[in-house]
Amino acid sequence: MKSEWVSQQEGFLQGILPGGEAARLAENLLGLQAVKYPPDSMTDSAVVAIAAAQHPDGNWESGGVQHRPPISQSPFGATAKVIRALQHYAFSARKQEFAQMIERARIWLMKAKPVTTEDYTMRLYGLHYADAPQKDVTQAADALLALQHPDGGWGPNPHMKSDARLASR
Repeated sequence: MKSEWVSQQEGFLQGILPGGEAARLAENLLGLQAVKYPPDSMTDSAVVAIAAAQHPDGNWESGGVQHRPPISQSPFGATAKVIRALQHYAFSARKQEFAQMIERARIWLMKAKPVTTEDYTMRLYGLHYADAPQKDVTQAADALLALQHPDGGWGPNPHMKSDARLASR
């Protein structure tokens, strides 16, 4: 992956994002984090590109129309992943700016209305990652738990039966 990114590094610095945009780039950064890849100029340029893609209201988009459920995602998932990537790969010269971006994202997560179960789940993750006050995290967790069906599972949205992949065992 690193060799692929080296050729895109200049584009990142110019705000040119690969397919899937900020959400996809954040997923790649989280993959690097998982294998303990240290911050370097390549991750710095990727973080710059991600940061530039934040919407004025505080969220990040999921990367355009995706017709591949269930792996398509909403702004809730994109925002949660970007928050996590920014936290891990923020570099010292812009840490304060990135912290302000994360705060705007936290505010957006509190105001935005989730629709799908994944929205509720990713909203909870995002609030946790953004170090939201415990009462806000608890409120988001309670909202997700309220969607749980009597069989112990969750449906893809509040109006659907439990998904076999999500049902309790």
